[in-house]
Amino acid sequence: MPSERWAHTRLFGEQANMNIQKYLIEELKKLGINAFAPALNKKLFRINRKIRASNWSHKHNCFAAGLGSFGLSDGFINARGKAMRCGSLIIDLKLLTDALNRPTDPYEFCINCEECISRCPVNAISFENRHDKMICAPHVTSTIPFINQTYGINIYGCGLCQVGVACSDGIPKK
Repeated sequence: MPSERWAHTRLFGEQANMNIQKYLIEELKKLGINAFAPALNKKLFRINRKIRASNWSHKHNCFAAGLGSFGLSDGFINARGKAMRCGSLIIDLKLLTDALNRPTDPYEFCINCEECISRCPVNAISFENRHDKMICAPHVTSTIPFINQTYGINIYGCGLCQVGVACSDGIPKK
């Protein structure tokens, strides 16, 4: 089950993330730049497919921005590791590109060390299928009562595949 620190980070990290997005939108508007936060739009960012998966992905935006790549567990690996929270905005502003310096392989930083596979309590990660959300979802949902009763907060979580692994705190060495 998730630790208290993980559960609080999951809840308060996301609340901070949303507050930062609201703040940045306001600041950009003051500069005359239109900005949009998909996570703040209930029509665009919603849970679908009867599992906790949205139709918007901050991690995919991070990849498109050249900030890192994915691991077998779907975690996003960047210079700070994959045990992190991320957010995204869409802005109406032409920016310089650094496309030549970006990872092109979506799994470039994953060293296939198998650590996330062995850390998963429900065997939802494999080389063949990577992260199987249909196996993962019931476990993640089952954590809600434990987190609520034990820590007094109403949120789901697991994340064991993102901690205690080679990419937890940075891009692992190949």
